[in-house]
Amino acid sequence: MNSSQNIQPKRLDLVLLVLYPLPLILFVVAWHFYTFGQPQRQFIFSSPDQVWAAFTRLAASGELLKNGIVTIIEALAGFALGTTIGAAIGLLLWYSKLTAKVAKPYITALATIPIFALAPIIIVWFGIGILSKIMLAFLSTVAV
Repeated sequence: MNSSQNIQPKRLDLVLLVLYPLPLILFVVAWHFYTFGQPQRQFIFSSPDQVWAAFTRLAASGELLKNGIVTIIEALAGFALGTTIGAAIGLLLWYSKLTAKVAKPYITALATIPIFALAPIIIVWFGIGILSKIMLAFLSTVAV
């Protein structure tokens, strides 16, 4: 193995290290110039400066961490519930061919509906609290 073969992967890694964040940087720069000095645009889109200021304020106050933990709990609870009930339903459908044939059109119909299109109905049924978010996570998981 010669030295040029050792240099090539390192150079490729360096090029990728520069190129990976480039689209994100270009997006933020374009976003900044689009909203700079335009109060109407800043009202609709915010600006990177406003987003960063809000992020640092929420992070410093601890509110971001508190709400992040609640979101993680909701997602994990919905995932656990959906996985458990989904596995039970899957086993039932596997063991009972009659149940599988009866349930097939309903499962197909449920699979064609975007889960988040059901969000308004779920909020009406379960309220705006933690339960509605757990149910959305549950529905996102159970049918998979």
